Amino acid sequence: MGRLCDDGSLDANKVKGKIVLCKEGLIQDYVKQIGGLGALVSLQQQTDTGFTFTIPAAFIDANVGD
Repeated sequence: MGRLCDDGSLDANKVKGKIVLCKEGLIQDYVKQIGGLGALVSLQQQTDTGFTFTIPAAFIDANVGD
């Protein structure tokens, strides 16, 4: 799991061809650039806002299962 999935924070060898789990943030162009196929973004606080992603991505609730 990448923390915020910021530029330079992920190992391209581990990300290439995979769906990345990010905690609280995502720079989707960076994930796409290093070969990531998509992202799941774990959020502590839910948002009621729509987002458009350039890669397949979804927000998940980090509090479910606690």
